[in-house]
Amino acid sequence: MTGSGAPDAHPFYAEAARTPDLIDWWDASFTPTVFEAGRAPARVKTLLRLRLEALHGVRYPGLGDPTVLGITPEEAAAIGGPVETLPLPESERAVLALGDEMALTNMEGYMDEELYQRLAAHYDDGAIFEIGHTMAVLCGFAKFLRVWGITGL
Repeated sequence: MTGSGAPDAHPFYAEAARTPDLIDWWDASFTPTVFEAGRAPARVKTLLRLRLEALHGVRYPGLGDPTVLGITPEEAAAIGGPVETLPLPESERAVLALGDEMALTNMEGYMDEELYQRLAAHYDDGAIFEIGHTMAVLCGFAKFLRVWGITGL
């Protein structure tokens, strides 16, 4: 499901049924206005989502089918591998490299000048900030899903 408000198979929706306002925020606000729209392409944010799912061992609810954005099953299956060997354009590999810095598995993560320049070659500062904000929400949500034991896997 993407932004429609209808629950998908993720156990998050059963757990969160007591707090419909929070489900509405995720489904009706974050998903359509930040994750699916915004300054950075939805495909990039979806690749990032798949990367963070692989790194964190969770499945995020309600963020849609990656194939709709042209992400092949092969790309989705490879997304947990080394970023520099992924068969993706540099614009997408740079975002995934930033994802590795933001991941909960890397508490010493940092965007150095080299990584910033890789990103800036493809995205303006607003898009880079939006990508970072999207990751902050997804990383925090991954922690929440793991602590509550509702990883969706």
